[in-house]
Amino acid sequence: QQQQQQQQQQQQQQKVSQPLPPEEVQWSHYEALGICQKATAAEIKKAYYTKSRMFHPDKAHDDPFATARFQRVAEAYGVLSNLAKRTQYDATLIVQQACGKTGAPPDPRATAFVSRHCQLGREVSAVQIEARHVLYVLGANGVQLQQLKMSSGADILILHPAPHLAATALLAGAEVAITRAKTLISDLIAEISGLKAPKDGVILIVPRQGHLRMSQLSQNLAALYLQFGAVARFITDERIVVQGGMRIPQAVVQIQWMVEWRATILLHTGQKMDPWEYAHNCEA
Repeated sequence: QQQQQQQQQQQQQQKVSQPLPPEEVQWSHYEALGICQKATAAEIKKAYYTKSRMFHPDKAHDDPFATARFQRVAEAYGVLSNLAKRTQYDATLIVQQACGKTGAPPDPRATAFVSRHCQLGREVSAVQIEARHVLYVLGANGVQLQQLKMSSGADILILHPAPHLAATALLAGAEVAITRAKTLISDLIAEISGLKAPKDGVILIVPRQGHLRMSQLSQNLAALYLQFGAVARFITDERIVVQGGMRIPQAVVQIQWMVEWRATILLHTGQKMDPWEYAHNCEA
């Protein structure tokens, strides 16, 4: 009977000493404690005590991973309960998450950027930008990026490891500034894609019936600037943006004449107008 009890104890020890499941090995400290990254010190402490009681080897007899999970929870709490360690960990985590989504290795610039702002107690967030939009977000000589920084109040770092890969924009500052920066970047990309008209212009959406005249139209767009001071260019095969200058309505009328008055007008507000409604509004 004594030998049988010893065997049971050995089996029990083997049972509780198994390593973590593969999916849990990849968890962050926050995931290990079951909390969000903005958790307060009190929430971190509460989660730690809850998890440590749950996974304590003396109590979790039926959990073969209890010891490993108990140790993992202790490790997570050791980092997140220390402000300096948590700040450094958050910076590392943000960089890993940002660079991991693009498939690129961690960028030293990103590490320095995130660490600097985390130490100052600022929020840091990341947004993904498709490769085809990166140059537009940066602008010539970085002018567009500087305008985004000034307009939003957030510091912005664009990480673009390779032309064919998506980029990551790291945003740092007050929460309201980061939200404003995300909105500005989203609006800019929407304008680039022809989904939203610029503040100083409109978009003409040409239906399939008017596509036969598009080749003729493309040859005359440059002349519109000389005639009306408005810049017109193709965004897609069916969308033309007209912006700048004081005579946008006259430039739109000229384009409408070329496409037989078939194009729908998309305003900056998101409102769509048929050709005649737009012309009437401009006259009024």
